Parts: sequence; structure tokens; C-alpha cells
Amino acid sequence: MKKIRNLFFVLLLMTVSVCALSFSAGAEYITHSYSENGYDLSDYDHPSHDAPYRDPNETYQETFKYSFDSETGVLVIAPGDEKTNILPIHLLSGSFSSNGEFDDLTLSYDGIEIDRSKIKHIIVEEGFTEIHETFSHLNNLETIVLPDTLKILGNYCFYNCQSLKNLILPSSVTYIGKKAFDGCDSLTKVYYEGEANLDLPGDAAMPSKIDNLNIFSQNGKIMLMWEPCDYADYYRIYQWDYKQKKWTFIVDQKEQEDYWQTYNYDKVVPGEKYRFAVRPVNVNGSDTKWNDFTAAEAVYLIPLQLKATALTGGYKLTWNKVPGAMGYQIWYHTQLYGTYKRYKNAYTESFTKTGLKKGTTYYFRVRPVAELSNGTYQVGEFSAPVKVTVK
Repeated sequence: MKKIRNLFFVLLLMTVSVCALSFSAGAEYITHSYSENGYDLSDYDHPSHDAPYRDPNETYQETFKYSFDSETGVLVIAPGDEKTNILPIHLLSGSFSSNGEFDDLTLSYDGIEIDRSKIKHIIVEEGFTEIHETFSHLNNLETIVLPDTLKILGNYCFYNCQSLKNLILPSSVTYIGKKAFDGCDSLTKVYYEGEANLDLPGDAAMPSKIDNLNIFSQNGKIMLMWEPCDYADYYRIYQWDYKQKKWTFIVDQKEQEDYWQTYNYDKVVPGEKYRFAVRPVNVNGSDTKWNDFTAAEAVYLIPLQLKATALTGGYKLTWNKVPGAMGYQIWYHTQLYGTYKRYKNAYTESFTKTGLKKGTTYYFRVRPVAELSNGTYQVGEFSAPVKVTVK
């Protein structure tokens, strides 16, 4: 697989890389030792990743080398004497201030200060195989040269590097973590010749699938409701044509600000079946990714109006016929509020009960039941509760 965003950019970035490497060759490295608490690097959704487990309760001593030229803004990082192959998570990270803004801190290693705001170019030397959140929030970083030994870019690796414009990914890279390039607003050109199927900046990301499409018949409409999908820009909605036996496109609906995504269809006929399918879509420029359909069906059931008549030693319940209903559920309680219990199924629009004690009060609610195309059942809305006291 190859991804080329602009050949001119590739040549330009290679020129920048050569200039930066010439600085690297003559750099005087500072060796820095650091202690870091362990972290579980095995928690990645990547089958080929055999990262070691680092006990969070343990502290690990490691070293790396670096050199920084404040005039050119070039920072070179190399493995230390222990040949550390993982760049630490917090190597160049700052900290959040009390107001939630990211402080542009000055880093100090062994008496050598590095102003984060002056870092414009970074060279990561051969030997490192993994980078984890190392370069996030370097707002003035423009270019970075990555080693051919690199395999994994961890979560948030270049998060919010707003000035990063160009990037060459070594073909050795097989995994990119979550939100590795989020906030990289200037990053429009990427070069990659590896075989892995990566979601690169400039590509549309594959949105997650809708796990559960809820469908309701209520208030003169059919309502669809689902949880938002990762990376979805909009949702394409289709309706099933029962006569022609095919899906028909209805509308593209943008991701809504509310957590629950909803769609209302009000061209309903009482007793008719309606089947809808929704698929999430992500778009980035000319690239588009679609995930699979998720479908659901419902019968539009009109509201049920319930009446109760007191009889000597009993009661009688009656209600309107609901088109599309195959039967009705009768629920009761001895109080207006609380948990109602399911009592009987009825297949006509009335129910009579006798042989009850005089003065006993009951509360009833009834709802219709419809059978769907796949043999499952749909229940409609409950009627308003009605009260009856046995004579």
C-alpha cells in the first residue's frame, strides 16, 4: 500500500531531513537518565504488537541522548547506552495549568534548558521502535524525521502539534494509536510506502458501526435513536420499499451535538410497517469511508384509549382498535403509581372480569402488540391508566 500526498512535498521534506541530519552528525549529545513508573504497553488493539508489560507499581531507570540547537530549533534524540527502544510518554510533555490551558514549559535536563516553544524540527535516531505521546502539544514543531526502526506510534503521539506540516512515515510503521494526529491542523501532506492499512492524516477514518438501532412508534411518527459512532461525520439513512423489495435513500444527517442521535419519520400510516437502515460515514477531502448498515423495523401503532366500567362483582375494559396490532397486553396495579404487573393477553378490544370482592380498586393500563417481519414482536405505548372500583 502506498500513500503519497504530494511528490513535491516529499522532495522538500527530504531536503529538510538531509539538512537536519547534517546537524545531527556533528551534534554533541547530552546523556540523560530518568526514572519512570511502569505502564502497560500491551493494551493496544494490534495483533502484531508484542509490547512488554511494565508494572505500574515499579519504577524503571532508562537513558537517552539528546542535542538541541536553539538557533535552528533542531532537537536530536537518540537511544542511550542501554539502547532504550521506547521513547517515554512524558519526555517532552508539559503540564496543564489551573485554567486548563497547556503551559509552554521550559524543560531542564542535566542543567541544559530547552524552551519547548523553540523546538521546530526533531530528529529521532535509529533504534527507537515505539513513540508514546512523546511530542504532544509542541505547538511550533514543523517537521520530524522518524527512524526506519520505528514500528508503533502510540496514542496522542503528535496530539495538538498545530504547526506540523510535513511527515514521512517509515515503511516499518505498522500501527498508529488513537488520536495520534488530532489537533494537527496544518498537517495535510503525508508520505508512506509501507504495507500496513493505516488511517493516515488526509485519509477518512473508518467510523465505528452502530451497535444497536432503537426504533419507536410514538407521537404520530417513527423515531430512530442510536449512540454516536466514532469518526462519523454524518449518517446515511435508508428506508425499505416492501413492494419493490429494495432500500431507498432518504437523507444524509449530520452528526448531532446531543449524545443520542435521532431521526424522525412522520409520513406514517396506522398499521403499516416501516423498516430503516443507518450507516455512519466519515469524509476527509475526496476520501470517504462507510461502515455497514444497521437496520430496524417497527409498525406504526396509534395511541390506545382505554375505558373501565365497574360491574357488580367485577369490571369491564374496552378500548379502540389499533390497526396493525395482533393483540393487547393488560397490566394492573392496586395503586395509581408504582410497578404494574402484566395480567392478561387479549385478542379483541374488550376484557371482562367477574367474581371479585366489592369495593376493591384496580388501576389498568393496556398496550398493543404487533408482529414484525422477522417473527419478533413490538409493543406499543401504554394507554393512560384508568381506575375502577368493583361494585
